[in-house]
Amino acid sequence: MQKLLLTFFFLYTMSTAISSTAQSFEGVWIPVKQELNGQPLPADPQSKLTIQGGTYTFETAHATDQGEATYGDGKMDIYSREGANKGKHFKAIYTLEENQLTVCYNLAGDRYPENFETQGNALFFLCVFQRQQ
Repeated sequence: MQKLLLTFFFLYTMSTAISSTAQSFEGVWIPVKQELNGQPLPADPQSKLTIQGGTYTFETAHATDQGEATYGDGKMDIYSREGANKGKHFKAIYTLEENQLTVCYNLAGDRYPENFETQGNALFFLCVFQRQQ
């Protein structure tokens, strides 16, 4: 009986942790800072990232990208299913603090970035998002 209770408690705790992590990503995010290979990029005021469950939609003035994302332990795997990046798999790292999400993407998709520095990495893209209220 104790093993059954411990197993139930463990599964409940894990599902709550996973659920609360997923919930913290839910919503609409606006890019407030972007850089590629150490060079700042102008923010597109019409861009937004919407995350719902394990799916995402990234909209800009010129294109839309949709797909699935898995995340945990500071790492993300992004699978584009529709739009400009259809069929691509990007690896990224992230931090989530309060209402700010910082993501460093490796656009080559061959490995996770080791840190949030893009200088010297032509295909590393950093984006800081602010949660839309």
